[in-house]
Amino acid sequence: MATKVELQNLISQVSFVLGVLFVLLYSLVQSQLILLLLLILGIVVGLLNIQVDEVVRLLISIVAVIATSTYLEPILRSMTLPDVVLSPIFALFKALIIFMGPAALIIGLKTLLDIARD
Repeated sequence: MATKVELQNLISQVSFVLGVLFVLLYSLVQSQLILLLLLILGIVVGLLNIQVDEVVRLLISIVAVIATSTYLEPILRSMTLPDVVLSPIFALFKALIIFMGPAALIIGLKTLLDIARD
């Protein structure tokens, strides 16, 4: 029988994988429902991330993904690429930010609370 920690880890891992799949799906089919699911999955990933040794790596990775997505968009817009190419890329960036943003916020706040307790 799985312990509570193992179950939380499994749910977090499944939520992360589903989030990545929905990010990819959103780049092809833009839907508000997919964005809502991404937001919920991001919250789940943030709440259930209990591996202390993974916090720093995860936060750095999330910040890198969000920053890169944010700063690449104007660069790509300045290029003369057709909308058929740019639209899925921008949708991918948007979906990544909506999925990773809540996770980063929650993990960051949990880390700050842990630091304040010490």
